[in-house]
Amino acid sequence: MFDGWATSSDGEVVYAAGASVLVDNPSNVLYAKWKPRNDLSYTINYYKDSVSEDNKLGDTVTVGDQTYGDKVSLTAEQLNDKKPVGYQDGVATPSELTIGVGNNNINVVYEKDSNQTHSVSAQVKYYYGDTLAEA
Repeated sequence: MFDGWATSSDGEVVYAAGASVLVDNPSNVLYAKWKPRNDLSYTINYYKDSVSEDNKLGDTVTVGDQTYGDKVSLTAEQLNDKKPVGYQDGVATPSELTIGVGNNNINVVYEKDSNQTHSVSAQVKYYYGDTLAEA
């Protein structure tokens, strides 16, 4: 974003963006000063098992006030914000995001925790009144 004008290439902004400047000497040089955009955001999408709309968990989370070029990694709280029971901690892709001006998306995927998954078998018997029905 344009920040303003300086009187030297490595100087501070002397004239703010939009200010009127009188250049009365042809040897006066002004230098445009730029600063990174800080009005950007990133989104976090949560999924169970795989990245698929059918597996999406809740609404997308948007985090605003991000600055162009900053690097973002999710906190443990953000990673596990929508963790279903019986699933492992979330894995973010990418694990680190560099904020740009386009799509800034992080997908978090939870996979089933095999330590919490158990096989269950059952035998079903059918009765008609007090008599066991034949299958």
